[in-house]
Amino acid sequence: MLEKKTRPGFVPEAEQPYKIPQNWRWVRLGAVCDFIGGGTPSKKSPEYWNGSIPWASVKDIKGTYLTDTIDTITETGLQNSAANLCDIGDLLLITRIEPAKTVIAKIVTAINQDLKIVKSPLSSLFLHYYFRAFQQSFLDMASGSTVLGITIANVENAAIPLPPLAEQQRIIDRIEGLFTKLDKARENIVSVSGHNDTKNTVLGKIDIMKRVILGRAFRGELGTNRPGEPPCDIVRTETEGDSI
Repeated sequence: MLEKKTRPGFVPEAEQPYKIPQNWRWVRLGAVCDFIGGGTPSKKSPEYWNGSIPWASVKDIKGTYLTDTIDTITETGLQNSAANLCDIGDLLLITRIEPAKTVIAKIVTAINQDLKIVKSPLSSLFLHYYFRAFQQSFLDMASGSTVLGITIANVENAAIPLPPLAEQQRIIDRIEGLFTKLDKARENIVSVSGHNDTKNTVLGKIDIMKRVILGRAFRGELGTNRPGEPPCDIVRTETEGDSI
C-alpha cells in the first residue's frame, strides 16, 4: 500500500521524453513507488554479525532474483542499526556504487545503506525491466568523484511510462519470451567451438538486441497494447497524495 504523501504525479507534456500510446501515462516514479533505506550494523560488535538474517549489499545484486546473501546479521544487529527487512517479492534498488541495478528478493533480507527497498502496487518484474531500460538515464543523473550515487529525490522525480495494469503483464511476458530465445542462442554460440572474436561479436549483438527490446517495450512497440483498456489508476497526485 502506497503511503499518502504529497508528491508530484503526472509528468507535464513538455517534460515527457517521447510519445507513448494514448492509454499510457507518463508519471513520476515517486507517485507509484515508496523507497525504504537500509544500514550496516557496527563492525566493532561481533554479536551483530553471522546470524540467521540475510543482509544484502551491492555485491549480492546480480541477475534478476536474489536467493541468498554473502553476509548475515543477528536480530540484535538488525535492532541496533538502520537496516530494514524487505518482503519476498520486493524490488531492491542500488543507489550507490552501481546505481539503478535492481534485483527481486526471493528471501526476506535486511539491506545496507547502498540499497533501497521499493514498495509499489506495480509488478516488481515490470519495475526491474524499467530500471534496465532506463539505466543510462539514471547513470546520467548520478554524481560522485570516487563513488557514483543517485539521490532518492532524483529517483522519485524520474519519469516512467505507465501502461494499463494488464498491459504491464503482457509486456513482461513478451520481454521474457524474447529474452529466453536470445539466452538459448547465447548458450548455443558459447558451446560451439570457433574464433573467440567472432563469438564476442555475435554475443555483443545479442546484448544490443536485448536493449532494443527493452526500449521498444517501454514505448508500447511490442504489439501487445490494447487501446480500449483504461489507463492505470494508481497514480498519486501532487495535491491529493492518494490514488485517482
